[in-house]
Amino acid sequence: MDGSDIARRKAGDEEITVTRKSAFQLRTSASLTSDIADLLEARRLVQSRRLTKGKYTDLCKVLGFEPSEHGVWTFPRVIAALKLPDSMLFDWVHSAIQDGMFQAIFSAYLQEVQDGELDSVKAFLHGWTWVEGNNRGGVAKLLDIFAGGSWHGHSRPSATDCLVAIVVLRCWLVLGGADLGRAGKNILLFTDLVSAIQSAKFSGTETEGVADLLSTMWEQWATDFMAICPEAWKPKGHWLGHLGDQWRYFRMFLDTWVTERLGRRVKDTTSRTRNTRAFERTAVSGIFVAHCEANAHRDRLLSCEVGSAFSARCSSMGRTISCGSWVRHRESLAIGKVALCLLLDGRVSLYVAMHDIVPTPRFAQSPFWSFVSSEPGGCELWDAAHVEIPLGLKQEIGYTVLLSSP
Repeated sequence: MDGSDIARRKAGDEEITVTRKSAFQLRTSASLTSDIADLLEARRLVQSRRLTKGKYTDLCKVLGFEPSEHGVWTFPRVIAALKLPDSMLFDWVHSAIQDGMFQAIFSAYLQEVQDGELDSVKAFLHGWTWVEGNNRGGVAKLLDIFAGGSWHGHSRPSATDCLVAIVVLRCWLVLGGADLGRAGKNILLFTDLVSAIQSAKFSGTETEGVADLLSTMWEQWATDFMAICPEAWKPKGHWLGHLGDQWRYFRMFLDTWVTERLGRRVKDTTSRTRNTRAFERTAVSGIFVAHCEANAHRDRLLSCEVGSAFSARCSSMGRTISCGSWVRHRESLAIGKVALCLLLDGRVSLYVAMHDIVPTPRFAQSPFWSFVSSEPGGCELWDAAHVEIPLGLKQEIGYTVLLSSP
C-alpha cells in the first residue's frame, strides 16, 4: 500500500507505486487461496480478541487483500469456477477502462484543467451526430464527469460508455486545441495503449512484436503516470503490465464485452417484467428468448422480397447497415458510404462509394478519427462482416470528420 512503509520492513518487498515489471511476481491460484485462508483465519482471531485489529490491518496491506467472511471465498466451488486470479488479471477492459486506470488518469487531468473546460467540451461536441444510442450515452457520461459527476455508484458508466468517452476525450484533446498539461499527455499515452490492444485483436500481426510493443507502451505510460499522481496508482495498473505476456501466451485478449452485453440484456428484460409472483419465471423466460434471438442472428438482407439479391438494408454481425451509412474497412481503413447491399455467394456484401482521405495541415490521420472528402469517388465491393461503423460524425466545410472506435 502506498505510503504504508510496510514494504520497507521486509527485504525484497516493494511499495505499490513501483513501476518495474520485474519487481512483481504473478500469483498462482494455490498461493492466492492460501493467503486468503490465512486472512480469513486472522479475521476470526480478531473477532475472538486473540489478534489486534491493527495487526490484522497490516496483514491485509502486506498481502493486498481483505476478504469478507460473507463473500465468494467461503464457497470453494464458486472460487474454482471463477479461476482466480487469472480471470482478474487478464480482464483488460476492467483493468484499463471501466473502474480501472482510466478513471485515475481522468481524475488527475480534471485536477489540472482550468475553469471553463466544460464549456469548451460542449462547444467542441456541438454538431456531432452519434450513430447509436449507446454512443450518445457515453458522451453524456463524459460531460457529466466534467461537470463534477461521479464514476461510481448505481449509474456509473459501463465499459462501452467508457470506451466511447476515451475516444471522444482524445479527439477533443487533440482536435479541439485543449491545453494538455502533463495529465492530458498521459491520457494520450493511455489511449495509444488501448488502441494497440484493439488493433492487435483484429490483426494477424506477428506475436512477439505485438507483445514487446505492448510491454514497452505500458512502461512508458506507467512511468509518466507515476510522475503525475502516484497516490492514484492501483493494482490494476500492474495487471496491465502483463498484457504483452497474455498476447504472447494466448494470442488473444480476454475481456468482458460479452458479459456486459449479457448484463444489459438481463437488465432490459427484467425492467419490462411486472413484479408479481411469477416475476422470476417470467423474467427467466424473457431472458432465454432474448438469448435465442441474439444467437440466432445471421447475415441477411432486410426489407426486400423473398429471393431478391439486392436491398437497401442488411444485417451483418448483429448490426443493421443501410444505404447511406458511413463504413470503414477494418483492414485497409478505407472509408465510404454504402450504396447497395447484396447477397453474393451466400454472403452479404456491400457496394461502397469510396471517399478520399483529406490531408489536413494541422492534424494527422489516426485510428481514432478520419477526415474524408464529402464527394464520392469510385465504388468497391466489401464483405459486410469486415466493416466498422463509426461512433459519430461531424460535417465541416469541404470534409467530414468520422470518429471511430480504436
